[in-house]
Amino acid sequence: MNLPKLLIFVFILLALFVSFPQYFINDEVRAKELKKCAIPDLILAKQQAKAIFVGKIISQTETDNVKTFKFKVEKYWKGKKSKTISINVYENTRYQTWFEVGKKYLIFASNNENKNLFVERCSRSSDVESATNDLKSLGKAKKP
Repeated sequence: MNLPKLLIFVFILLALFVSFPQYFINDEVRAKELKKCAIPDLILAKQQAKAIFVGKIISQTETDNVKTFKFKVEKYWKGKKSKTISINVYENTRYQTWFEVGKKYLIFASNNENKNLFVERCSRSSDVESATNDLKSLGKAKKP
């Protein structure tokens, strides 16, 4: 095969790959590449959450790639009535939690397969100072 024919062949393959990547990349790789972190709006976050509360982190433990934060609950909108709640955060090389002991957060937590509460990377959870609009929209909370 001479050089011009080889270049044309490579160009055609490249054009096909760019135009139809789904035929060249397996489903698992494609799913990871296409998955984007979109923080849900408040309505969807409320529907998906198993617990919504404001709390101050009083302790942190770590096992493997899971950090567990224990919160002293100040008020809640959804979930069990409890003065303390533990939340797991799964970390990896692409995501490290930003929670800090001693700070207050508005938490939107989900259940994992073991029914433990956790906060995921694309959660609507935030520090209380940044959650003013969400706190107003959530309305009256309950006391634990």
